[in-house]
Amino acid sequence: MSSEEWTAVDERSASLSGMRLHIADNHNIRYLSNIKSEARRLHRRGSLKLLVIDYLQLICTNMKFQNRHLEIGHITKELKNLAKELDIPVILLSQLSRPEKGTMPT
Repeated sequence: MSSEEWTAVDERSASLSGMRLHIADNHNIRYLSNIKSEARRLHRRGSLKLLVIDYLQLICTNMKFQNRHLEIGHITKELKNLAKELDIPVILLSQLSRPEKGTMPT
């Protein structure tokens, strides 16, 4: 990286260091309804500017679906709607399928 890029990184890092960080890491937060409730609560307090969810595949719903793919689709749609409702970015992390050993990606 160039010295200008490093300077920009330093400036951004300094601005981030003053931000508050709330980590919700408990058993109940894995349910979509609880994630949405907690996000709305933090947003009402004015302390939610960005929502980051680590590992989409661990999120559960209280609804029944024909398969997990439909449930994942429902979860992502609901989180997109939540982002619009709260007018905040939502970053959703997910693990991609890994190819079996010895197989070449296509």
